[in-house]
Amino acid sequence: MARAPAPWYIPSVPSGGFRHRLLALLVVTGASVLASFAIADGLDPEAPRTIVIGDPLGPAPRDRVDPRRLGRAHTALPKAPEVLWRRDLAGSIDLPPVIDPKGGVIVALASPEVVRLDAEGKQAWRLRLGASRPVVPPAIAAGGSAVVVASDGSFWSVSLGGAVRFSTDLALATNKAAASPLPRADGSVVVAGNSGLVIVDAQGRIDARCELSDRPIGGLIPTSRGLVVPTFEGRVYRWQPPGKPVLVGDFGGRLDGGGSLASDKSLVAVVDGSRVVALDLVTASLTTLLGESVPLAPYEPTVVLTPGGLLLATTVIGELFAVDARATLVQRGALEPLPTMFTADAGAAVGAMLRTNTMHAGPPMVVDPGGRVAFARNSGRVGLVEPDGSILVAQARQCARPIALLPAGVGRMVVACRSGAVALFGDGKQP
Repeated sequence: MARAPAPWYIPSVPSGGFRHRLLALLVVTGASVLASFAIADGLDPEAPRTIVIGDPLGPAPRDRVDPRRLGRAHTALPKAPEVLWRRDLAGSIDLPPVIDPKGGVIVALASPEVVRLDAEGKQAWRLRLGASRPVVPPAIAAGGSAVVVASDGSFWSVSLGGAVRFSTDLALATNKAAASPLPRADGSVVVAGNSGLVIVDAQGRIDARCELSDRPIGGLIPTSRGLVVPTFEGRVYRWQPPGKPVLVGDFGGRLDGGGSLASDKSLVAVVDGSRVVALDLVTASLTTLLGESVPLAPYEPTVVLTPGGLLLATTVIGELFAVDARATLVQRGALEPLPTMFTADAGAAVGAMLRTNTMHAGPPMVVDPGGRVAFARNSGRVGLVEPDGSILVAQARQCARPIALLPAGVGRMVVACRSGAVALFGDGKQP
């Protein structure tokens, strides 16, 4: 492990027009965002909060950890992480795993198989579920079972002991599904397909359904006024069964990672990879939190909201941006050394190349109750950002193109790789 200096800085580029334009853009963008967002119901640190102690479904029972999709762990991340165990599964991983109440890792493989590793990293079971591969991340339902949606429209429930509880035909096209299922407190699960939603009860029966003209993306978010459903095209619906979905707003661009509920009425999303935008779910008004003139490369699809009210966004080359509760850009840094190609002459050209290049996003970050942020980059670098801005590097190269980083209990976190490798990081050797 190595601790790097505090990373917050304006990227160092040669003096000249490009550097001055960059600094000017930061000042202008910060000022305009502050003016437009200060009166909105945004990332208000003074707003009442519901404090959740743990999650009965597990440390990371769903994609993006918590129901609001903010990447918030309920327990502390490791302080001095080292690899406690590593397992290589016979099969690749295209979807983020989940962590169950016993600390087990539920992995949906790129084949029609699901694997559970126990808390010590031993394979507890491996099941083949039909003939079609899982198409969205699995989830842990109330009662402790793992649920999986396959590309042929089938829905599977598997106990943590490895027994298939039931399989249900959703009568819903799911071959292009891109939104993770949402477990509910009564044991039911909301499933999003290509162009519709279905609620499956705890016994596998279809309880409700609706149709959409758009494809849900990222995940479904529960609110007191119904389910918020972001779509790939940027439109956002609210569904309160048994009624029909109602359009509540439009981001005006593509959403690759869905949305995150920053406050009771503010949904934040990365739009077209070039800007971070807040949508007021009551008035449908939009506020740009980070503009397309700021980053040197496209933003990654999801954001993180820290307990202190900082909204964090990253780019595909590892830039890290922090917007405070008044939507002011307050910090800018890097999770790893940035490319040295950004010169006064080449900066704009390289930026344009990066925007059109097929660069892959890294897995979303995770933040713990103390404000410590864990990350895993495509370079293989795994580490944490401390509240003071310093970076603790846990591993210089874990794997190429990690698919997920997940909290796994007190002082534990899991990194899963597309190659099929899964590793547990923690504080010291397990007892």
